[in-house]
Amino acid sequence: MDAINPEYLAHWILNGSGSARWVLPGNALFDRFPVFTGSVYHGSTQLYYALPFFLIFGIDLAAFRFVQFSIGAVIIALLVRFVSSGVRGRAGLVAGGLAGLLVALDPGFVLAMRTQAYSCIFPVSLIVGALVVLRLDVRPPPSVRRIVVAGALVGLAGFSYFIMFLFVPAIVLLIWWSYDARGRMARLRDIVWFGLGGVVGYVPFFAGVTLIGIELGGVGEAVEYLRNMSDELQVGAHDGGLVARVMSTYRSLKWSINGGWVSRMTVRSAETTAGTLRFMVGVGLLVVGTCAASLLDRRDGARRLLYAMIGLIASFVLGAIAFGDRLQGHHFSVVVPFWGAALATSCAVLGRVVRQRAMRAGDLVSGALSKAGRGALVTVGVTAGAIALSSVVAQTHLRRDLRDTGGVGLYSDAITALGVRLDDGGSEVSVLTPDWGYLMPLEFLGGDHATVHDARGDISAAVRGHACGVGAVLVVSAFPSSLDYLEIARQSRTTVIEGERWYEENGRPAFEVVRFSDPQGC
Repeated sequence: MDAINPEYLAHWILNGSGSARWVLPGNALFDRFPVFTGSVYHGSTQLYYALPFFLIFGIDLAAFRFVQFSIGAVIIALLVRFVSSGVRGRAGLVAGGLAGLLVALDPGFVLAMRTQAYSCIFPVSLIVGALVVLRLDVRPPPSVRRIVVAGALVGLAGFSYFIMFLFVPAIVLLIWWSYDARGRMARLRDIVWFGLGGVVGYVPFFAGVTLIGIELGGVGEAVEYLRNMSDELQVGAHDGGLVARVMSTYRSLKWSINGGWVSRMTVRSAETTAGTLRFMVGVGLLVVGTCAASLLDRRDGARRLLYAMIGLIASFVLGAIAFGDRLQGHHFSVVVPFWGAALATSCAVLGRVVRQRAMRAGDLVSGALSKAGRGALVTVGVTAGAIALSSVVAQTHLRRDLRDTGGVGLYSDAITALGVRLDDGGSEVSVLTPDWGYLMPLEFLGGDHATVHDARGDISAAVRGHACGVGAVLVVSAFPSSLDYLEIARQSRTTVIEGERWYEENGRPAFEVVRFSDPQGC
Protein backbone atom coordinates (compact mmCIF):
# COMPACT_ATOMS: atom_id res chain seq x y z
CA MET A 1 0.00 0.00 0.00
CA ASP A 2 1.09 3.57 -0.63
CA ALA A 3 0.53 6.71 1.43
CA ILE A 4 -2.89 8.23 0.71
CA ASN A 5 -3.93 11.64 1.96
CA PRO A 6 -6.01 14.14 -0.04
CA GLU A 7 -6.61 11.56 -2.80
CA TYR A 8 -9.32 9.94 -0.66
CA LEU A 9 -11.51 12.87 -1.75
CA ALA A 10 -11.52 11.65 -5.36
CA HIS A 11 -14.69 9.58 -4.76
CA TRP A 12 -16.46 12.61 -3.33
CA ILE A 13 -15.37 15.06 -6.05
CA LEU A 14 -15.79 12.83 -9.10
CA ASN A 15 -18.61 10.48 -8.07
CA GLY A 16 -20.46 12.33 -5.32
CA SER A 17 -19.86 9.38 -2.97
CA GLY A 18 -17.57 8.88 -0.03
CA SER A 19 -17.05 11.72 2.39
CA ALA A 20 -15.12 14.92 3.01
CA ARG A 21 -15.12 14.82 6.78
CA TRP A 22 -11.53 16.05 7.14
CA VAL A 23 -11.89 19.09 4.89
CA LEU A 24 -11.44 22.26 6.96
CA PRO A 25 -14.52 24.34 7.89
CA GLY A 26 -16.15 26.06 4.92
CA ASN A 27 -13.48 24.85 2.53
CA ALA A 28 -15.68 22.94 0.10
CA LEU A 29 -16.35 25.26 -2.84
CA PHE A 30 -19.75 24.50 -4.41
CA ASP A 31 -19.97 21.68 -1.83
CA ARG A 32 -17.55 19.67 -3.92
CA PHE A 33 -14.10 21.24 -4.41
CA PRO A 34 -11.88 21.59 -1.31
CA VAL A 35 -9.21 24.25 -0.77
CA PHE A 36 -7.67 22.94 2.45
CA THR A 37 -8.09 19.19 2.70
CA GLY A 38 -6.95 18.62 6.27
CA SER A 39 -4.78 21.46 7.54
CA VAL A 40 -3.70 24.95 6.55
CA TYR A 41 -0.14 23.82 5.89
CA HIS A 42 -1.21 21.14 3.38
CA GLY A 43 -2.93 22.56 0.31
CA SER A 44 -4.97 20.74 -2.32
CA THR A 45 -2.74 21.27 -5.37
CA GLN A 46 -1.64 17.64 -5.41
CA LEU A 47 -5.25 16.45 -5.34
CA TYR A 48 -6.24 18.45 -8.39
CA TYR A 49 -3.16 17.23 -10.23
CA ALA A 50 -4.28 13.64 -9.58
CA LEU A 51 -7.98 14.06 -10.49
CA PRO A 52 -7.54 13.85 -14.31
CA PHE A 53 -5.72 10.54 -13.87
CA PHE A 54 -8.54 9.18 -11.71
CA LEU A 55 -11.13 10.45 -14.16
CA ILE A 56 -9.43 8.64 -17.05
CA PHE A 57 -8.15 5.46 -15.38
CA GLY A 58 -10.54 5.06 -12.44
CA ILE A 59 -10.06 5.55 -8.72
CA ASP A 60 -7.80 2.71 -7.67
CA LEU A 61 -4.27 1.99 -6.55
CA ALA A 62 -2.96 1.40 -10.09
CA ALA A 63 -4.11 4.86 -11.19
CA PHE A 64 -2.63 6.38 -8.05
CA ARG A 65 0.74 4.79 -8.75
CA PHE A 66 0.61 6.19 -12.26
CA VAL A 67 0.12 9.62 -10.66
CA GLN A 68 3.20 9.03 -8.53
CA PHE A 69 5.24 7.90 -11.53
CA SER A 70 4.25 10.99 -13.49
CA ILE A 71 5.28 13.29 -10.64
CA GLY A 72 8.70 11.68 -10.48
CA ALA A 73 9.07 11.85 -14.27
CA VAL A 74 8.18 15.56 -14.31
CA ILE A 75 10.72 16.36 -11.59
CA ILE A 76 13.49 14.44 -13.37
CA ALA A 77 12.69 16.03 -16.74
CA LEU A 78 12.74 19.54 -15.24
CA LEU A 79 16.02 18.83 -13.42
CA VAL A 80 17.62 17.57 -16.63
CA ARG A 81 16.47 20.72 -18.40
CA PHE A 82 17.75 23.01 -15.64
CA VAL A 83 21.15 21.33 -15.30
CA SER A 84 21.80 20.93 -19.03
CA SER A 85 20.93 24.57 -19.73
CA GLY A 86 23.10 25.78 -16.86
CA VAL A 87 26.28 23.99 -17.90
CA ARG A 88 25.89 24.53 -21.67
CA GLY A 89 27.29 22.55 -24.58
CA ARG A 90 27.87 18.81 -24.71
CA ALA A 91 29.06 18.90 -21.10
CA GLY A 92 25.64 20.26 -20.16
CA LEU A 93 23.87 17.38 -21.90
CA VAL A 94 26.10 14.90 -20.06
CA ALA A 95 25.60 16.65 -16.71
CA GLY A 96 21.84 16.86 -17.23
CA GLY A 97 21.63 13.20 -18.19
CA LEU A 98 23.75 12.20 -15.19
CA ALA A 99 21.55 14.28 -12.87
CA GLY A 100 18.44 12.57 -14.18
CA LEU A 101 20.07 9.14 -13.88
CA LEU A 102 21.27 9.65 -10.29
CA VAL A 103 17.87 10.91 -9.15
CA ALA A 104 15.94 8.19 -11.00
CA LEU A 105 18.11 5.46 -9.46
CA ASP A 106 18.12 6.91 -5.95
CA PRO A 107 16.13 4.58 -3.66
CA GLY A 108 15.30 7.50 -1.37
CA PHE A 109 13.63 9.31 -4.27
CA VAL A 110 11.87 6.26 -5.73
CA LEU A 111 10.36 5.15 -2.43
CA ALA A 112 9.50 8.74 -1.54
CA MET A 113 7.10 8.57 -4.49
CA ARG A 114 5.17 5.91 -2.56
CA THR A 115 5.41 7.51 0.85
CA GLN A 116 5.45 11.28 0.31
CA ALA A 117 4.27 12.06 -3.24
CA TYR A 118 1.07 13.66 -1.93
CA SER A 119 2.83 16.15 0.35
CA CYS A 120 6.59 16.61 0.05
CA ILE A 121 7.49 15.47 -3.46
CA PHE A 122 4.82 16.99 -5.70
CA PRO A 123 5.63 20.61 -4.71
CA VAL A 124 9.28 20.00 -5.65
CA SER A 125 8.16 19.93 -9.29
CA LEU A 126 6.85 23.48 -8.82
CA ILE A 127 10.13 24.65 -7.27
CA VAL A 128 12.22 23.13 -10.07
CA GLY A 129 9.74 24.51 -12.59
CA ALA A 130 10.29 27.98 -11.13
CA LEU A 131 14.06 27.58 -11.52
CA VAL A 132 13.61 26.61 -15.17
CA VAL A 133 11.32 29.59 -15.78
CA LEU A 134 13.77 32.00 -14.14
CA ARG A 135 16.43 30.99 -16.71
CA LEU A 136 19.32 31.85 -14.44
CA ASP A 137 21.72 30.86 -17.23
CA VAL A 138 20.72 33.45 -19.84
CA ARG A 139 21.86 36.97 -20.62
CA PRO A 140 20.07 39.36 -20.50
CA PRO A 141 17.85 38.27 -17.59
CA PRO A 142 14.31 37.06 -18.37
CA SER A 143 11.29 39.30 -18.66
CA VAL A 144 9.19 40.51 -15.77
CA ARG A 145 6.49 38.11 -16.88
CA ARG A 146 8.77 35.09 -16.41
CA ILE A 147 9.89 36.34 -13.00
CA VAL A 148 6.28 36.75 -11.87
CA VAL A 149 5.37 33.28 -13.16
CA ALA A 150 8.32 31.79 -11.30
CA GLY A 151 7.20 33.54 -8.11
CA ALA A 152 3.67 32.21 -8.61
CA LEU A 153 5.00 28.66 -8.92
CA VAL A 154 6.94 29.05 -5.67
CA GLY A 155 3.86 30.52 -3.94
CA LEU A 156 1.78 27.60 -5.17
CA ALA A 157 4.45 25.20 -3.90
CA GLY A 158 4.27 26.87 -0.48
CA PHE A 159 0.49 26.51 -0.50
CA SER A 160 0.93 22.84 -1.38
CA TYR A 161 3.19 22.36 1.64
CA PHE A 162 4.62 25.19 3.72
CA ILE A 163 8.11 23.65 4.00
CA MET A 164 8.70 24.63 0.36
CA PHE A 165 9.14 28.19 1.58
CA LEU A 166 12.43 27.09 3.13
CA PHE A 167 13.87 27.23 -0.40
CA VAL A 168 12.87 30.88 -0.89
CA PRO A 169 15.99 32.52 0.65
CA ALA A 170 18.20 30.60 -1.76
CA ILE A 171 16.03 31.45 -4.78
CA VAL A 172 16.04 35.15 -3.89
CA LEU A 173 19.84 35.09 -3.55
CA LEU A 174 20.06 33.28 -6.89
CA ILE A 175 18.04 36.02 -8.57
CA TRP A 176 20.31 38.68 -7.07
CA TRP A 177 23.49 36.78 -7.94
CA SER A 178 22.54 35.51 -11.40
CA TYR A 179 21.25 38.84 -12.64
CA ASP A 180 24.33 40.74 -11.50
CA ALA A 181 24.80 42.25 -14.97
CA ARG A 182 21.92 44.52 -14.07
CA GLY A 183 22.09 47.36 -11.60
CA ARG A 184 21.22 47.03 -7.94
CA MET A 185 17.84 48.77 -8.27
CA ALA A 186 16.91 46.62 -11.27
CA ARG A 187 17.67 43.46 -9.29
CA LEU A 188 15.66 44.75 -6.34
CA ARG A 189 12.74 45.28 -8.70
CA ASP A 190 13.17 41.73 -9.97
CA ILE A 191 12.94 40.42 -6.41
CA VAL A 192 9.85 42.55 -5.76
CA TRP A 193 8.22 41.15 -8.90
CA PHE A 194 9.17 37.65 -7.76
CA GLY A 195 7.55 38.32 -4.38
CA LEU A 196 4.38 39.66 -6.02
CA GLY A 197 4.23 36.50 -8.10
CA GLY A 198 4.58 34.50 -4.90
CA VAL A 199 1.58 36.31 -3.43
CA VAL A 200 -0.43 35.43 -6.56
CA GLY A 201 0.53 31.77 -6.22
CA TYR A 202 -0.42 31.85 -2.54
CA VAL A 203 -3.93 33.17 -3.27
CA PRO A 204 -5.51 29.73 -2.56
CA PHE A 205 -4.20 30.00 1.01
CA PHE A 206 -5.88 33.36 1.52
CA ALA A 207 -9.06 32.03 -0.08
CA GLY A 208 -9.09 29.01 2.22
CA VAL A 209 -8.56 31.15 5.32
CA THR A 210 -11.34 33.50 4.21
CA LEU A 211 -13.70 30.54 3.84
CA ILE A 212 -12.77 29.38 7.36
CA GLY A 213 -13.58 32.84 8.70
CA ILE A 214 -16.95 32.91 6.92
CA GLU A 215 -17.83 29.46 8.24
CA LEU A 216 -16.76 30.16 11.83
CA GLY A 217 -18.35 33.58 11.99
CA GLY A 218 -15.61 36.18 11.69
CA VAL A 219 -11.99 37.21 11.43
CA GLY A 220 -11.30 36.68 15.13
CA GLU A 221 -12.56 33.12 15.00
CA ALA A 222 -10.46 32.39 11.92
CA VAL A 223 -7.34 33.83 13.57
CA GLU A 224 -7.91 31.73 16.68
CA TYR A 225 -8.42 28.65 14.53
CA LEU A 226 -5.16 29.30 12.70
CA ARG A 227 -3.32 29.97 15.94
CA ASN A 228 -4.45 26.66 17.40
CA MET A 229 -3.46 24.83 14.24
CA SER A 230 -0.07 26.56 14.04
CA ASP A 231 0.69 25.28 17.54
CA GLU A 232 0.79 21.80 16.00
CA LEU A 233 3.87 22.78 14.00
CA GLN A 234 5.87 23.06 17.23
CA VAL A 235 8.46 25.41 15.77
CA GLY A 236 11.38 25.55 18.19
CA ALA A 237 9.81 22.92 20.45
CA HIS A 238 12.98 20.83 20.61
CA ASP A 239 14.16 20.77 24.22
CA GLY A 240 17.82 20.00 23.58
CA GLY A 241 18.96 23.40 22.36
CA LEU A 242 20.67 24.38 19.14
CA VAL A 243 23.19 21.53 19.12
CA ALA A 244 20.43 18.94 19.49
CA ARG A 245 18.45 20.56 16.68
CA VAL A 246 21.48 20.54 14.40
CA MET A 247 22.16 16.86 15.13
CA SER A 248 18.50 15.97 14.60
CA THR A 249 18.53 17.80 11.27
CA TYR A 250 21.76 16.10 10.21
CA ARG A 251 20.37 12.64 11.03
CA SER A 252 17.18 13.29 9.11
CA LEU A 253 19.11 14.63 6.12
CA LYS A 254 21.45 11.64 6.10
CA TRP A 255 18.61 9.10 6.51
CA SER A 256 16.70 10.67 3.67
CA ILE A 257 19.61 10.83 1.24
CA ASN A 258 20.94 7.34 1.98
CA GLY A 259 17.45 5.81 1.75
CA GLY A 260 17.42 4.68 5.36
CA TRP A 261 14.28 6.57 6.33
CA VAL A 262 11.98 5.28 3.59
CA SER A 263 13.42 1.77 4.01
CA ARG A 264 12.52 1.81 7.68
CA MET A 265 9.02 3.11 6.92
CA THR A 266 8.17 0.64 4.16
CA VAL A 267 10.08 -2.57 4.95
CA ARG A 268 11.57 -1.97 8.43
CA SER A 269 15.09 -2.45 7.08
CA ALA A 270 17.88 -0.74 8.95
CA GLU A 271 20.25 1.85 7.57
CA THR A 272 22.73 -0.01 5.36
CA THR A 273 26.47 0.36 5.16
CA ALA A 274 26.17 0.88 1.40
CA GLY A 275 23.71 3.71 1.98
CA THR A 276 26.00 5.38 4.50
CA LEU A 277 28.99 5.04 2.16
CA ARG A 278 26.94 6.48 -0.69
CA PHE A 279 26.10 9.49 1.47
CA MET A 280 29.69 10.02 2.56
CA VAL A 281 31.07 9.64 -1.00
CA GLY A 282 28.47 12.16 -2.14
CA VAL A 283 29.54 14.61 0.55
CA GLY A 284 33.17 14.17 -0.47
CA LEU A 285 32.33 14.72 -4.14
CA LEU A 286 30.48 17.94 -3.31
CA VAL A 287 33.33 19.23 -1.17
CA VAL A 288 35.91 18.53 -3.87
CA GLY A 289 33.64 19.96 -6.56
CA THR A 290 32.99 23.11 -4.56
CA CYS A 291 36.70 23.66 -4.04
CA ALA A 292 37.40 23.02 -7.73
CA ALA A 293 34.65 25.45 -8.75
CA SER A 294 36.64 28.29 -7.19
CA LEU A 295 39.24 27.72 -9.91
CA LEU A 296 36.72 28.49 -12.67
CA ASP A 297 35.69 31.89 -13.94
CA ARG A 298 32.93 33.39 -11.80
CA ARG A 299 30.67 33.53 -14.87
CA ASP A 300 31.17 29.83 -15.65
CA GLY A 301 27.81 28.08 -15.87
CA ALA A 302 28.90 24.89 -14.11
CA ARG A 303 30.32 26.83 -11.19
CA ARG A 304 27.18 28.94 -10.81
CA LEU A 305 24.91 25.92 -11.09
CA LEU A 306 26.81 23.94 -8.45
CA TYR A 307 26.65 26.87 -6.04
CA ALA A 308 22.93 27.20 -6.81
CA MET A 309 22.24 23.54 -5.97
CA ILE A 310 24.27 23.66 -2.78
CA GLY A 311 22.54 26.90 -1.85
CA LEU A 312 19.09 25.33 -2.27
CA ILE A 313 20.05 22.39 -0.06
CA ALA A 314 21.64 24.67 2.55
CA SER A 315 18.61 26.99 2.56
CA PHE A 316 16.26 24.13 3.36
CA VAL A 317 18.54 22.55 5.95
CA LEU A 318 19.19 25.80 7.81
CA GLY A 319 15.48 26.57 7.90
CA ALA A 320 14.71 23.06 9.09
CA ILE A 321 16.97 23.50 12.12
CA ALA A 322 14.34 25.84 13.59
CA PHE A 323 11.91 22.90 13.71
CA GLY A 324 14.33 20.45 15.33
CA ASP A 325 12.91 16.93 15.29
CA ARG A 326 9.49 18.20 14.17
CA LEU A 327 10.76 17.79 10.60
CA GLN A 328 11.88 14.21 10.14
CA GLY A 329 13.36 12.07 7.40
CA HIS A 330 10.39 12.09 5.07
CA HIS A 331 10.34 15.90 5.03
CA PHE A 332 13.95 15.91 3.85
CA SER A 333 13.00 13.84 0.80
CA VAL A 334 12.51 17.22 -0.93
CA VAL A 335 16.29 17.64 -0.87
CA VAL A 336 17.07 14.36 -2.67
CA PRO A 337 16.49 15.63 -6.27
CA PHE A 338 18.73 18.64 -5.66
CA TRP A 339 21.33 16.36 -4.09
CA GLY A 340 21.49 14.21 -7.24
CA ALA A 341 21.67 17.31 -9.44
CA ALA A 342 24.45 18.74 -7.26
CA LEU A 343 26.49 15.53 -7.61
CA ALA A 344 26.12 15.60 -11.39
CA THR A 345 27.06 19.28 -11.53
CA SER A 346 30.09 18.64 -9.31
CA CYS A 347 31.27 16.06 -11.85
CA ALA A 348 30.81 18.64 -14.62
CA VAL A 349 32.85 21.18 -12.63
CA LEU A 350 35.69 18.73 -12.08
CA GLY A 351 35.69 17.79 -15.75
CA ARG A 352 35.81 21.43 -16.76
CA VAL A 353 38.68 22.20 -14.37
CA VAL A 354 40.72 19.27 -15.70
CA ARG A 355 40.10 20.39 -19.29
CA GLN A 356 41.04 24.01 -18.62
CA ARG A 357 44.21 23.01 -16.81
CA ALA A 358 45.15 20.73 -19.69
CA MET A 359 44.54 23.50 -22.23
CA ARG A 360 46.73 25.92 -20.30
CA ALA A 361 49.49 23.32 -20.16
CA GLY A 362 49.21 22.68 -23.89
CA ASP A 363 48.06 19.11 -23.37
CA LEU A 364 45.09 19.57 -25.71
CA VAL A 365 47.02 20.82 -28.69
CA SER A 366 47.06 17.33 -30.10
CA GLY A 367 43.58 16.61 -28.79
CA ALA A 368 44.76 14.37 -25.97
CA LEU A 369 44.80 14.90 -22.24
CA SER A 370 47.86 14.24 -20.14
CA LYS A 371 48.07 11.08 -18.10
CA ALA A 372 47.19 13.06 -14.96
CA GLY A 373 44.22 14.67 -16.71
CA ARG A 374 42.90 11.35 -17.92
CA GLY A 375 43.33 9.92 -14.47
CA ALA A 376 41.37 12.78 -12.93
CA LEU A 377 38.49 12.34 -15.36
CA VAL A 378 38.47 8.59 -14.80
CA THR A 379 38.34 9.17 -11.05
CA VAL A 380 35.35 11.47 -11.45
CA GLY A 381 33.60 8.97 -13.70
CA VAL A 382 34.29 6.06 -11.37
CA THR A 383 32.97 8.04 -8.40
CA ALA A 384 29.73 8.91 -10.21
CA GLY A 385 29.44 5.32 -11.41
CA ALA A 386 29.96 4.00 -7.89
CA ILE A 387 27.16 6.21 -6.56
CA ALA A 388 24.84 5.05 -9.35
CA LEU A 389 25.80 1.40 -8.84
CA SER A 390 25.26 1.59 -5.08
CA SER A 391 21.81 3.02 -5.78
CA VAL A 392 21.03 0.09 -8.07
CA VAL A 393 22.19 -2.37 -5.40
CA ALA A 394 20.07 -0.60 -2.77
CA GLN A 395 17.04 -0.69 -5.07
CA THR A 396 17.55 -4.43 -5.63
CA HIS A 397 17.62 -5.04 -1.88
CA LEU A 398 14.54 -2.91 -1.36
CA ARG A 399 12.59 -4.75 -4.06
CA ARG A 400 13.56 -8.03 -2.43
CA ASP A 401 12.40 -6.78 0.97
CA LEU A 402 9.15 -5.46 -0.50
CA ARG A 403 8.53 -8.83 -2.13
CA ASP A 404 9.25 -10.69 1.12
CA THR A 405 7.21 -8.42 3.40
CA GLY A 406 4.58 -6.99 1.06
CA GLY A 407 5.30 -3.72 2.83
CA VAL A 408 4.98 -3.20 6.57
CA GLY A 409 2.78 -1.12 8.85
CA LEU A 410 0.82 1.48 6.92
CA TYR A 411 2.50 0.31 3.70
CA SER A 412 1.40 -3.32 4.00
CA ASP A 413 -0.36 -5.06 1.12
CA ALA A 414 -2.79 -6.30 3.77
CA ILE A 415 -4.35 -2.81 3.78
CA THR A 416 -4.76 -3.01 0.01
CA ALA A 417 -6.42 -6.42 0.30
CA LEU A 418 -8.82 -5.20 2.99
CA GLY A 419 -9.72 -2.14 0.89
CA VAL A 420 -10.45 -4.31 -2.13
CA ARG A 421 -12.66 -6.58 -0.01
CA LEU A 422 -14.59 -3.58 1.30
CA ASP A 423 -15.11 -2.27 -2.23
CA ASP A 424 -16.25 -5.67 -3.50
CA GLY A 425 -18.45 -6.34 -0.49
CA GLY A 426 -21.68 -5.29 -2.20
CA SER A 427 -23.33 -3.97 0.97
CA GLU A 428 -22.74 -0.76 2.86
CA VAL A 429 -20.59 -0.99 5.97
CA SER A 430 -19.18 1.49 8.45
CA VAL A 431 -15.49 1.13 9.26
CA LEU A 432 -14.20 2.54 12.54
CA THR A 433 -10.54 2.79 13.44
CA PRO A 434 -8.67 4.39 16.34
CA ASP A 435 -5.53 4.49 14.17
CA TRP A 436 -5.23 7.65 12.07
CA GLY A 437 -3.02 6.04 9.44
CA TYR A 438 -5.75 3.66 8.25
CA LEU A 439 -8.45 6.28 7.75
CA MET A 440 -7.64 7.75 4.34
CA PRO A 441 -6.23 4.62 2.65
CA LEU A 442 -9.37 2.63 3.51
CA GLU A 443 -11.60 5.55 2.47
CA PHE A 444 -9.77 5.65 -0.89
CA LEU A 445 -9.79 1.88 -1.46
CA GLY A 446 -13.25 1.19 -0.02
CA GLY A 447 -15.04 2.94 -2.86
CA ASP A 448 -18.79 3.43 -2.60
CA HIS A 449 -19.46 0.60 -0.14
CA ALA A 450 -17.46 1.66 2.91
CA THR A 451 -17.52 4.82 4.97
CA VAL A 452 -14.53 5.19 7.26
CA HIS A 453 -14.74 7.04 10.57
CA ASP A 454 -12.23 8.29 13.12
CA ALA A 455 -12.78 6.39 16.38
CA ARG A 456 -10.03 7.84 18.53
CA GLY A 457 -12.58 8.98 21.10
CA ASP A 458 -15.33 6.89 22.70
CA ILE A 459 -15.20 3.89 20.41
CA SER A 460 -18.10 2.09 22.14
CA ALA A 461 -20.44 5.02 21.48
CA ALA A 462 -19.21 5.18 17.88
CA VAL A 463 -19.85 1.46 17.36
CA ARG A 464 -23.37 1.78 18.71
CA GLY A 465 -24.19 4.87 16.69
CA HIS A 466 -23.09 3.37 13.40
CA ALA A 467 -24.48 -0.10 14.14
CA CYS A 468 -27.90 1.42 14.75
CA GLY A 469 -27.56 3.26 11.44
CA VAL A 470 -26.27 0.63 8.98
CA GLY A 471 -26.44 -2.58 11.02
CA ALA A 472 -22.83 -3.76 10.60
CA VAL A 473 -19.66 -2.10 11.85
CA LEU A 474 -16.04 -3.10 11.28
CA VAL A 475 -13.40 -1.99 13.76
CA VAL A 476 -9.87 -1.97 12.32
CA SER A 477 -7.04 -1.72 14.82
CA ALA A 478 -3.28 -2.04 14.42
CA PHE A 479 -1.73 -5.15 16.00
CA PRO A 480 -1.15 -5.48 18.88
CA SER A 481 -4.39 -3.75 19.81
CA SER A 482 -5.25 -2.41 23.23
CA LEU A 483 -8.99 -2.62 22.53
CA ASP A 484 -11.19 -4.92 24.61
CA TYR A 485 -13.68 -6.05 21.98
CA LEU A 486 -16.01 -7.86 24.41
CA GLU A 487 -16.22 -4.74 26.56
CA ILE A 488 -16.95 -2.62 23.47
CA ALA A 489 -19.74 -5.04 22.54
CA ARG A 490 -21.19 -4.86 26.07
CA GLN A 491 -21.15 -1.06 26.22
CA SER A 492 -22.45 -0.63 22.67
CA ARG A 493 -25.10 -3.37 23.19
CA THR A 494 -23.99 -5.17 20.06
CA THR A 495 -22.67 -8.63 19.27
CA VAL A 496 -19.16 -9.53 18.20
CA ILE A 497 -19.90 -11.52 15.06
CA GLU A 498 -16.39 -12.36 13.95
CA GLY A 499 -12.78 -11.28 14.24
CA GLU A 500 -9.97 -11.65 11.75
CA ARG A 501 -6.27 -10.97 11.98
CA TRP A 502 -4.50 -9.78 8.83
CA TYR A 503 -0.83 -10.52 8.22
CA GLU A 504 2.10 -9.14 6.29
CA GLU A 505 3.68 -11.42 3.69
CA ASN A 506 6.41 -12.36 6.16
CA GLY A 507 3.83 -13.69 8.61
CA ARG A 508 3.96 -10.76 10.98
CA PRO A 509 0.50 -9.59 12.20
CA ALA A 510 -0.49 -6.25 10.69
CA PHE A 511 -3.94 -5.42 12.11
CA GLU A 512 -7.19 -6.89 13.37
CA VAL A 513 -10.68 -6.53 11.93
CA VAL A 514 -13.64 -7.21 14.20
CA ARG A 515 -17.28 -7.09 13.06
CA PHE A 516 -20.02 -5.85 15.40
CA SER A 517 -23.68 -6.31 14.55
CA ASP A 518 -27.20 -6.90 15.98
CA PRO A 519 -27.53 -3.67 17.99
CA GLN A 520 -30.12 -3.85 20.76
CA GLY A 521 -32.59 -1.12 21.69
CA CYS A 522 -31.94 1.26 18.82
